Amino acid sequence: AHLLELATRGGSAGLARPLLREAMTVCAEWDTDLRAYSADHSPYAALLVELGLRAVPRAESSMMTMAYVIDPAALGPRVWQENDEAAPLEVSVWTPQREALIHPATCTTSKTVMLEMKEDTLTRLLFSRLDLRAAVRQELVTVVGGSEPDVDAIARALPFAPWAYHHLDYI
Repeated sequence: AHLLELATRGGSAGLARPLLREAMTVCAEWDTDLRAYSADHSPYAALLVELGLRAVPRAESSMMTMAYVIDPAALGPRVWQENDEAAPLEVSVWTPQREALIHPATCTTSKTVMLEMKEDTLTRLLFSRLDLRAAVRQELVTVVGGSEPDVDAIARALPFAPWAYHHLDYI
């Protein structure tokens, strides 16, 4: 069983103790392990150790989703959401490892724009996990041959998708 989130009023370990004990009892009855995901600095870290749970590095037991773009030239057009301002842009990406065309201009008047970044930034961009405008401001992405309106058009074509947080009611 996986305990993905734990929240008590004020981060109280005292309030969490009976909840965790009950979860451990149920898991023992079901003959299954309990995994509680928590950082070392969590308000519940000492309680988890006290109850006999041990820290396991993510490398040994992870529920993280990892990704790597194998073919940006193939993925780019699939995730691109065309807009009128981006249509005349031929957009390529460059990393120290590779270069790829992710959007050919879709009208006769064209302008070439190169987005330069590190490999992990490219992965985030093509998986909708990068706010391109913010990345350009932070100099994580360098734009060659493109203006601010071009960056805005590309950002709309490759929109950032924020994480969906599920706010749980307190028990």
